[in-house]
Amino acid sequence: MKKMISATRTRTRNAIVRCMERETWTRQFCHYVDYVDNLLYKRAKSLEEYASTATLKRRVDSVISGSEAAEFTPEQIISHKSVILALDRLDTHGELAEACSAVTLHCSEESVQTVCGRLNAVHRLLRAAEAKQRDVELVKTCMNAVGMLCFQHEENHELFEVDRVVEIMRENAAKPDIQTVCMGVMLDASSLLSDEPGELNASIRRRLFEGGAHHAAVRAMQAFGDDAQLQAEACEVICRSLEPTVSCGDMLHVSTEDCISAVVSAMTRFPENKEIQSSGSSCLASMYVACTDPIIMGTIVTAIKNHPKDELVIHNSFCALRNISFNGTKGIRKTIINQVTNHLRKCCKKLSI
Repeated sequence: MKKMISATRTRTRNAIVRCMERETWTRQFCHYVDYVDNLLYKRAKSLEEYASTATLKRRVDSVISGSEAAEFTPEQIISHKSVILALDRLDTHGELAEACSAVTLHCSEESVQTVCGRLNAVHRLLRAAEAKQRDVELVKTCMNAVGMLCFQHEENHELFEVDRVVEIMRENAAKPDIQTVCMGVMLDASSLLSDEPGELNASIRRRLFEGGAHHAAVRAMQAFGDDAQLQAEACEVICRSLEPTVSCGDMLHVSTEDCISAVVSAMTRFPENKEIQSSGSSCLASMYVACTDPIIMGTIVTAIKNHPKDELVIHNSFCALRNISFNGTKGIRKTIINQVTNHLRKCCKKLSI
């Protein structure tokens, strides 16, 4: 019986090779074939089913996430093998570091991104990170891997769980490294898939809002006011979280006082940081409904003064002033005009105009 099983497995392994239509094989690729073969053997209900060449190709495809094996190069299949095996070990042995390493190493391949999407890798990594929260470096590594999977990839975008990341931030409120890397992965997950806003991009950013990403960012800003990188990441998270709400009227129902206070505080504390000034001004442009304090307008004008050659800072700052003036009273509009006029007058003096 054992000889019959062995002979059948040898024939099946050879059939797998023929199904994949490859002419040259590396040792690693043969290991991958063995790995697929083992999975097929374990899943087969009977020896006859395992040996059936009629269904072999379909079963091989199911192992590599439904893709056509003949479409891949041996190098790509090696990448698939590494990721599939690492994710299996994550589930069976809790090997999170190995899974993160495999994903990070191979996810630049579009086909690997697709395989990871079909294997729900984002959910599995986030779930494992939540269970390993005491290991700061491991959580950071995991978040970086998730960020690479989600960055501008539609299928993994949709699998990203804002609630789980916000909860990790809440449980690690005293750890600035985890706060920063969690906000970084939210930025990766909400990165635009194209130059146009589009419904998909709006839905992704709206999930940040609904998951409370802006509140988590404010808590981090309040806890670590001296960390410039964290403040910059947090301003951008707030900006993206609130961006989709402007067009649908939700801003009228959002309590923005804490957000505005945190953003203005960061812009005041780090006047030379272009990222904070740019993303902070963009935040205030989104929260224009509640921006009635002259101090806020002064903060925006200061950003213009400090970064006159930075196009993004200038653009976002003037957008904020424009939005505030549209919504504001005559007194607010007059304040904005005076602030901008004074700045332009000083610029003209410097240029001897």
